[in-house]
Amino acid sequence: MKEDRGHRCRDMTWRVCPHIYRGDYLSARYKDLGAVTFVYGAVLCDDCRRLWEADRTLDVLDRCQPLCDSCLIAFVINELCLINGQVLAARRESFQEASEE
Repeated sequence: MKEDRGHRCRDMTWRVCPHIYRGDYLSARYKDLGAVTFVYGAVLCDDCRRLWEADRTLDVLDRCQPLCDSCLIAFVINELCLINGQVLAARRESFQEASEE
């Protein structure tokens, strides 16, 4: 994976699968009820988690983006918070419309 979003950290304690690292995919997975798995310092989508469970080799993790704690928060956790806020706002709006009918 070549994209690094400009971070230049030293202690890369997390590995994030390329699907989760791309914000558009993270948003789509979250809204489609796809799982985001945090396990052994890795953040994996369903597909990468299944690959990891199938043979537990480092091949899956080698394709992941290394991130430090602060970058994980900035690029994954904060993104999830923003997505969740959008989802909750949309749900509130749909409930209000339904109750007005």
